[in-house]
Amino acid sequence: MKISVISYSLSQDPMTLSDWKEKLLSEIKSCVDKGSEVVLYPELFLMGLARYTDAKSPLEEIQKTARLIEDDILPFLKKELSAWTTVILGTGPREHHGNIYNSSPILHKGDW
Repeated sequence: MKISVISYSLSQDPMTLSDWKEKLLSEIKSCVDKGSEVVLYPELFLMGLARYTDAKSPLEEIQKTARLIEDDILPFLKKELSAWTTVILGTGPREHHGNIYNSSPILHKGDW
């Protein structure tokens, strides 16, 4: 089994959310095209999305980041990637029944 591990700089230059999503998709597809069965991102990877929220407090930043992941990033990748691609997106906030959890989205066989 071939696993690709992606490293990210937390200090990279900001880009638009659309550019960020396209870069992510391109990286994943490149790894898969080179034979990777699993693409793994680092633990704090999804927290970089906080820069794309207009949060006014730390709690609001976590909540808005959770919604951005759930409502935008995960559906985008599910639509664009093959059902045979396995992607682990590090960890990030997830809102479930009004509570915030630290979770790791895993796309496997077309489902999160």
